[in-house]
Amino acid sequence: MPGMGRAANFERPFVPALYDLDVRVTSRLVWGTSVAEQARFAAAVIGGATGPVLEVPVGTGLVTRKALRASGRRSAGSAARLAGCRERRSGDPEGAAGVGAPVHRLSGAVGGVRRAAASDAPLLVAVDLSAAVLRRARRRLGDQAVYVRADVAHLPFRAEAFHAVHSGNGFHLFPEPAAAATELARTARPDSPVAITTWTDQGRWLARRVQRLLARVDAVNRPRSAAEHIRTFAEAGLRQQSAQLGGTVLRWSGRRAPN
Repeated sequence: MPGMGRAANFERPFVPALYDLDVRVTSRLVWGTSVAEQARFAAAVIGGATGPVLEVPVGTGLVTRKALRASGRRSAGSAARLAGCRERRSGDPEGAAGVGAPVHRLSGAVGGVRRAAASDAPLLVAVDLSAAVLRRARRRLGDQAVYVRADVAHLPFRAEAFHAVHSGNGFHLFPEPAAAATELARTARPDSPVAITTWTDQGRWLARRVQRLLARVDAVNRPRSAAEHIRTFAEAGLRQQSAQLGGTVLRWSGRRAPN
C-alpha cells in the first residue's frame, strides 16, 4: 500500500511478534499502564455496545482480546454485516444504505463468513494500516472480528456507522492526529461512546526520554501534552467525559457530540 509511512516498519519479518513482546514488557515498566488496565478501559466501550464497534488501530489484537474477555461478551465478524458500515460511493443514490468497496481489505482476513449474519453479538471491525499486524490480530481474534486494512485519516466507512469507537495507542503514531480524530467522530453515531489511549509528554522520566528518542528517528510523533490531545479531540467534535493519566498514558473517554 502506498503512503504507509511508519506502518511500513511493521511489515518487516518478526516485527509484529517483537511488538507484542515489547508491549507486554514495557507497558507497566516504562509507560506506567499495564496491558490489563488498557484492556479494562477498552472493555467498558466494547462490552456496552449494542451495535458495530470500531477498533482502530487494532494492532496485533493483544489488548482487544483481553478487552473482549474482560467485557464478558463475544463479538462477531461477518463480511455481510460489514457491508452496512462501508462508505457509499459518490455515484450511489443519496441516502443509500449500501456501500463502496472495502478499501485494501486483507485477502482472506474477513472472519466469520460462515457465522450467521443476524448474530446478536456486536460486530467488531478491526482496522490497521499494516497487513502483517492485521494477520497477527486475525490469528489472535479469529472470527470475533472483521479485518480492514485502511488509513485512519481516510476510513472507508459511512458516517455514523458505529455504536462505539476504541482507539488504543494510536494517536502518538498517527501522522495526522487531527484528521484521525475527525474520522473517529465522523464514523461514530451521535452520542456514542469513544475511548482513546495515547502517550503524552507527561509522567515518568524514562517514558518521556524514550519517546523523545523515538520521535527523533520519526518512529512516533513529537511528544504532546494531554491538553494538546484533548484539544484535538474537542475540535473534532468529541465531547469529553473523563481524562486521566496512568503513568505517561492518557486515558480519555467521551462521546461523539450530538448533531
